[in-house]
Amino acid sequence: TTEQNIQKEQLITSLVLPSNGLKGSIPSELQHLSKLEVLELTHNKLVGRIPIELGALQHLTEMSLGLNHLTGTIPTSLFDESNLTIEYIRFDENSLSGPIPP
Repeated sequence: TTEQNIQKEQLITSLVLPSNGLKGSIPSELQHLSKLEVLELTHNKLVGRIPIELGALQHLTEMSLGLNHLTGTIPTSLFDESNLTIEYIRFDENSLSGPIPP
């Protein structure tokens, strides 16, 4: 059931999938992984923008999205006061543009 799926999602603390040949965009639905602490999607073939919805991940301490084909700007939502738990961010080797949020 949907309720069981939501309960399972709330147990996930790490999503570590580097070098898996993942294609497509980063799904905004990742915001529902409310306990997520580590998001590691480095060295895949991900395209598009970094979803602003990832700013809802209040327990996130590490986000590694380097070595993909991401475009656009870095969402300021990742640096909101509610996200002061982020200790490590990696966005290298993408095609991001614009300023680095304060």
